[in-house]
Amino acid sequence: MALLMKKSTCINQLGDALVFVLVYVDDILLIGNKSQQVTSIISQLSTTFALKTLVSVHYFLGFETTRRANGIYLSQTKYTIDLLKHTNMLHAKPCPTPINQSNSLHLQDSKPFEHITLYRSIIGALQYLTLSRPDIAFTVKKLNQFLQAPTQNHWQACKKILRYLAGTVGEGIKFTPAQNLSIESFCDSDWANSLDDHKSTSGYCVYLSGNLINWSSRKQKPVACSSTEVEYRALAQAYTEIIWLQSLLKEIGTAIPHQPSFGVTIQELDNWLPTLEKVSNKEVEVRYVPSSEQTADILTKSLSIASFHYLQSKLAVVPSPQHNLRGHIETEQSEQSEIAPRSIEAAQAEEAHE
Repeated sequence: MALLMKKSTCINQLGDALVFVLVYVDDILLIGNKSQQVTSIISQLSTTFALKTLVSVHYFLGFETTRRANGIYLSQTKYTIDLLKHTNMLHAKPCPTPINQSNSLHLQDSKPFEHITLYRSIIGALQYLTLSRPDIAFTVKKLNQFLQAPTQNHWQACKKILRYLAGTVGEGIKFTPAQNLSIESFCDSDWANSLDDHKSTSGYCVYLSGNLINWSSRKQKPVACSSTEVEYRALAQAYTEIIWLQSLLKEIGTAIPHQPSFGVTIQELDNWLPTLEKVSNKEVEVRYVPSSEQTADILTKSLSIASFHYLQSKLAVVPSPQHNLRGHIETEQSEQSEIAPRSIEAAQAEEAHE
């Protein structure tokens, strides 16, 4: 039996039986390929701890899973509704995208927003929501850059995200079964798109057998001297993620066929030049992707309505088949809310009092 511990995750392997045990405070999630081994681990844990077994997972740490014959849907419907209730935006007029394409957010772009604590708390809640909603990742990361001194324009952009969520409650990521195991990644950057420091934004998304499993939208630390440099930095970030994923799959005994051995450490990728070398040596295959098909564009810049929805579909962000907005609204579940329901006016009054 092999037992590997990594922070809050335990990997139990006995022969061809593989079980992952994820622990968060008093919540435990077990995933395995052999039901007998999963049952055995539960029995062993029951001898030491008082457990309440819920059988198949439907809700875990704010995430909801729905199983269908064509795949598994992962969403944060209840969390989204709680957030919209908290901000009195549940019945707001929906909008088609989370950010206006013409809205160039930057420091001091309008009058200061007085309720800084309110702004920070909502952006923080939206950060957690991006774990199942990559379609809002770019906008949330952008607004996160202004936590120190938000403006009225930043606040309006924040409310636009909430309006977008009000029209897309119940959407999440769909995972479909696949016979062949493969890794594919899209990466892109927007050169010097920051009006304040001329830094660039990188984004990447990683697919495992056609299923989106990881994504990122972040501002690059150095100022790039050319568009070529900024693209290679974006490639280095995606390359780092693929190396980690390959290492994880190898650790659990799953091999990716026809994948090159990169032979480079994570520390080396702090600089993008090693990635350039790997490309030159054809150890990394880089293919041209037309801008209209570049999935990572949705993680680096604001887009038109048509482009946004097309790329969103490539991320497999779809409505959960079990979602019923009216039923969720009428079923009061605020006692288990991750966010206590509280109106914006109440939060503003509290902050003013402080």
